[in-house]
Amino acid sequence: MGSTTFTETAAPPSATTSAKPQSTRPKSIDLKAVPPCSVVEKIIGELGFAGQKPSAKPALGFKDSEACLVSEMKRGFGMQLIHAMNFNALEYGATAAVSRPVTMEGYPALVLEGNYKSDCYVAVDVADKQMFYVQWTDDIPGTDPPMSELCANATKAAAAAMKVLVSS
Repeated sequence: MGSTTFTETAAPPSATTSAKPQSTRPKSIDLKAVPPCSVVEKIIGELGFAGQKPSAKPALGFKDSEACLVSEMKRGFGMQLIHAMNFNALEYGATAAVSRPVTMEGYPALVLEGNYKSDCYVAVDVADKQMFYVQWTDDIPGTDPPMSELCANATKAAAAAMKVLVSS
């Protein structure tokens, strides 16, 4: 299996006009055609969730969107992959405490440090008004893993998911 590439990119310049920015996506990926759990099922083993069953649910906070959740309670971490409709990564990134632009498989993305100590997200812009994001959380109360560890896991999960999405 080939490696997934992601690179850090410079922060976008601040907008001085109201013109719509040009997309830098290689092609649009319609998330409506790919259920999130079908993606999670393909990457679950490489992310440390072997033997766990992902569950589909409506995505809270994202109208007309789906989520897939999987957790490893013995080791205390969880991952959620959401297909978010009517959002793009840049809009969603404005809600994070810290965001860092990256590129995954040629698609613009943001690594987003959560507003809490126990989560990190990666949002990838895959089509106009469609993004997917991965949330990686530490589920053990009272533990505070380094944000860099949470974000590394979220980035690894998003990179694996992008590999599945671009080959679909």
